[in-house]
Amino acid sequence: MDEVHHVVHVDGIHLHRDAVVLIAVAGGHVIGWHVAKSEKAAAWQCLMARIAPPDVLVCDGGGGVLKAAKATWPDTRIQRCLFHVQANILEPAGRRPRLEAGRQLRRVALSLPRVGDAGGAAEWLVSYNRWEQDFASFLDEKSEYADGSVNDMHQRLVKARRMIRRRIREGQLFTFLDEGLASVGPVPSTNNLIESWNARLRDMLRRHR
Repeated sequence: MDEVHHVVHVDGIHLHRDAVVLIAVAGGHVIGWHVAKSEKAAAWQCLMARIAPPDVLVCDGGGGVLKAAKATWPDTRIQRCLFHVQANILEPAGRRPRLEAGRQLRRVALSLPRVGDAGGAAEWLVSYNRWEQDFASFLDEKSEYADGSVNDMHQRLVKARRMIRRRIREGQLFTFLDEGLASVGPVPSTNNLIESWNARLRDMLRRHR
């Protein structure tokens, strides 16, 4: 636990329904792993407790990883993987949306991982805010059912809007652009590094079953 890394990537490799390998990578090397039944916070804490707190944690934000990081590495900054955020937007928006609001949101989502500097981040936020404004009344449309209950007519898009607002509010989309952190060393905006490790490990585990 002596070496302090600038950036640590973490992810979970699911072997089957009741087993997952939680893995941490830094500097191109696996620096820790833990086998658990799920990605709950307690399992992530078992892994993180053996690793010195890094400057930045790059992760997808799923499971209990953020709760564990807050408890174990309270001063570590979080960079959410922009490809995962993109996927989280595309899921409710749809891969081939029929509605114009969905098509426009898909364009916003696809541009997110291409952000590479502060200007690009500002442009992305402007494009998202423009989408919200252009389709505000559309997203506020309601459906009334036979039993008298009322719900959002475009539930999937409303869900996407709620999620994006939360991601922006958390301030974990563009940590990689922080000048203070960048002066120490580059901070990736995605978890691509660990995804390549995971593919190799999955192949190895599959061969040794």
